[in-house]
Amino acid sequence: MSSEIPTSLFVNRELSWLGFNERVLEAAEDDRLPLFERLRFISIYGSNLDEFFMVRVGGLTDALMLGVEEIDGKSGMSIEEQLAAVYQRVRELLPRVETCYRDIIAELAKYDIHEVDMANLTPYDEDYLTRFFDNNVAPFLSPQIIDSHHPFPYFSNKEQFVGIALDTNKKRPFDFGVIPVSYQNYRRYHIFENESKTGYKYVLMAPLIMHFTHKLFKRDKIKERFVFRITRNGDLKVEEALYDQDIDWRQQMEQLLNKRKRSQAVRLQLSQDISQDLQDYLMQKLDIEPRAVMIAEQVPASLSHVYDLTGELAEKYPALNYKPMPPIMPPGIKPGDSIIKKLDDQGDIFLAYPYHSMKSFLDLLDEAAVDPEVTSIKITLYRIASGSKVAQALIKAAENGKSVIVLVELKARFDEEHNIVWSKRLEEAGCSVLYGMENYKVHSKICLITRRTGRKVQHITQIGTGNYNEKTARQYTDFSLITQDQKIGEEVSRVFQTLQMGAFVDSSQHLLVAPLQMKSRFLDFIDEEIAAAEAGKPARIILKLNGLSHKDMIEALVRASQAGVDITLYVRGICCLRAGVEGYTENIKVKSMVGRFLEHPRIYIFGYGDREKIFIGSADWMTRNLLYRVEVAVQILDPNVRNIIMDILSILAEDNVLARVALPDGSYKRLYPGQNERPIDSQYEQYAYFKQRTNQYQPPTSKNTASGHQDTFLGRLLAWLKGDR
Repeated sequence: MSSEIPTSLFVNRELSWLGFNERVLEAAEDDRLPLFERLRFISIYGSNLDEFFMVRVGGLTDALMLGVEEIDGKSGMSIEEQLAAVYQRVRELLPRVETCYRDIIAELAKYDIHEVDMANLTPYDEDYLTRFFDNNVAPFLSPQIIDSHHPFPYFSNKEQFVGIALDTNKKRPFDFGVIPVSYQNYRRYHIFENESKTGYKYVLMAPLIMHFTHKLFKRDKIKERFVFRITRNGDLKVEEALYDQDIDWRQQMEQLLNKRKRSQAVRLQLSQDISQDLQDYLMQKLDIEPRAVMIAEQVPASLSHVYDLTGELAEKYPALNYKPMPPIMPPGIKPGDSIIKKLDDQGDIFLAYPYHSMKSFLDLLDEAAVDPEVTSIKITLYRIASGSKVAQALIKAAENGKSVIVLVELKARFDEEHNIVWSKRLEEAGCSVLYGMENYKVHSKICLITRRTGRKVQHITQIGTGNYNEKTARQYTDFSLITQDQKIGEEVSRVFQTLQMGAFVDSSQHLLVAPLQMKSRFLDFIDEEIAAAEAGKPARIILKLNGLSHKDMIEALVRASQAGVDITLYVRGICCLRAGVEGYTENIKVKSMVGRFLEHPRIYIFGYGDREKIFIGSADWMTRNLLYRVEVAVQILDPNVRNIIMDILSILAEDNVLARVALPDGSYKRLYPGQNERPIDSQYEQYAYFKQRTNQYQPPTSKNTASGHQDTFLGRLLAWLKGDR
């Protein structure tokens, strides 16, 4: 069947990701947003691109070095073709990035916030910054000349350096000098009041140091000066990014990484055009190709200062930030309430971050830590916050004699060291700590609290779509289900038992568990919808994912579309499927949302009526998630929670502010409100929706059942969505 589906229906994974990052750039370009938020979006664009080069471009570069000749099984592109297309697309976007950044800086100037242009200093700036440099920066610099006595140094990943070409009396065209822009003793920027004390100026350290290089090297010797920054291969063993390839060269990759002492440079950023001799010198020393050299004069190579800078000025300029959206408590729950009792009284608790506070889940853990009837707590931790209250509650539980089993994933990309620190603290407190599976990441978000009341064993289960991380719970949209359903609890208990034995769950009823049975069950659900459509019955699939790239899943969706199944996909990031192609995907609609919060929940819905199945979980439809990770999704059984999820999807369907719709050519078209349409930002609408639910909550009674209350609420919701509120 796969041979019947042409490669033209697929979008290359790397180019699809660059398309997602372009949507982030669009948010930075959106003049409807507050200026500080636009600045943060362009910073996110840059940090996203850093990771992309480290992981994806790094992996492709290694494949090229290894002589891998296989082509991408979806798009038909070779490794070389993918790299060429990636570098070209990044270069094409550079002028937009520069224009966007300069436009934002120009708009900030209207609020008397000025980025100092070191090429056009006022006398006041020159005097002030000279004294600042001499007293606060110069003492901590370590300039170096590279010659026969001083070998070419190793330039750290993502750090900035000032490069200097120095005149020489010898036959070579120049001597090369370098100044590391280290941030151990000063910040990435310095902010100060302007001459009239009416506003602020700030200077970035790299251009400041470059301006004053004559204080460190003889002025008459300086031929060229510039700022440069290198992005290196992420250099990770068992690199999960490789699992998204349809080729098997992981073993070769591991051998290569074991031999390499220093990761290869995959991008060289320059603050300005430099002489060809100097550029050739750097490329030769860094072993980097011309296409990997990126010159941007109008935007800093690194925007890692943006969050600190905007945070420092946030209170002084509230209009330049989003309006506050303080998290709310879920219906019927107040701070200090017993969550265990609320589960007895109300049934399942559904949290939608960041609209709801994470406090209810934290209160549950704190309550379990001291509850004499709690015998054990088991949890999987993928990314842990620096001051994690989750980990603190687990430590308290262990110290109170509970059996606490924590599976810490040490291979969580770029958080490995952080997770190791926490795992040691958990072990020291008496927790039993497991360290994941060989060659597999444990990416599931599950917590199981077991209580013994008399002879009865009770499970309280939490299953979510996001990490147990208080910071991301304020920045990502995610779902968290807390349930006392004993069938679900028993199945989650089995997941933990198999993980403790180094094995995987191969069957379950209410859970979908990767790597052994999640994919096959998803395919079965799709086949059921195909059969329904072919029998003339209504059939649908609704998915909300962060990424869609697994070839088998895409081909199954194409077959479903051809059978007449109505398919709606909300895919934030990578989507390797072209929607709306006649004869293949005309029944598939793909939308992507980029907004204030990072869209992160995974929702899977199949069928109508009695056939309707709703799941939430941790897995995207990517090869790494379905085949090389332990992932868990749970079926939503509670009618109230099912209705909430469908309400959320109704709001997403109405979005005309954040939504982009995929076109048959793989590009995305941004939606805008029509002339007489109300602007609907789905994230603000969800916040209003959950706030309204909390304010209108009534405890269930014999006259007002939970389901009856929800039916009444849905009627009000429909009127609310039409603008009658």
